[in-house]
Amino acid sequence: VLVDGTVVGDASATVLDNQTVTQDFAFNGSSLQVSILDSGVAGVAGAAQTLDANLTNTGELPANQTVTLDWGNGTYTSTAAVVVAGGSSVTETLSITTDAGQAIGFYTAEVASEDDTDTVEATLAPERSINASEVPAGGTVEVTVSGQIGSLSTVDLADEWSPAVNSSAQEVSSTFPVGFRLLTSDSVAVAFDENSGNFEYVYQYDVSPDATAGSVYEWQPLQGGDGSALQVDGTPFPILGDESFEIAETVDDIVLDSVSS
Repeated sequence: VLVDGTVVGDASATVLDNQTVTQDFAFNGSSLQVSILDSGVAGVAGAAQTLDANLTNTGELPANQTVTLDWGNGTYTSTAAVVVAGGSSVTETLSITTDAGQAIGFYTAEVASEDDTDTVEATLAPERSINASEVPAGGTVEVTVSGQIGSLSTVDLADEWSPAVNSSAQEVSSTFPVGFRLLTSDSVAVAFDENSGNFEYVYQYDVSPDATAGSVYEWQPLQGGDGSALQVDGTPFPILGDESFEIAETVDDIVLDSVSS
């Protein structure tokens, strides 16, 4: 027996001349179950957030449906049309792009079919940008940490890197009055109160003139209560974006390498 081109059952019967035989068939329709494959998604304002969802049709008929990604309780949505054969599974990738002014926070991302839903936590985090991916020994690195605050909040920024540099970091600019600051050779810590809207903090530090070409300076990720983080009213968020830079080779390094070889 075919339904929309799909075999859903079979039967056999002996039919005599001039005899009509009626056969009843019982089969399941379609049911599209949703399972988000990502344990969580994170991004910065103005960028895409993408997740993968497994869609399983537990019925016998094809599931011809529209699957919807709802991010932030209707703040952003996207859809995808899918056809999944009975008893089969597919993986569908869905994404949304947040506005540049979307506030830092934890949001809910929900994927829904006509039959089922699944949710996961979506994080919108502050962003770190570095002015260069390669810096010569003795050079200067400028770092910007920025984001959006949704309401009047107390903000604490801790940015940590390794290895340490040869002098303390220096504050370049901020879009807010800094209430507390501690700048050392391997970290920056500041605290401030911020109204809703964009904030930006810029600092710089000088790399040692004795830094080895090819060595990498890395920012420490948020791990538990340690590492680089931005806390909004006591809630920590990871700082995404640029995470490292490398000490560039100089002309002298290249000459020495060629001589030694």
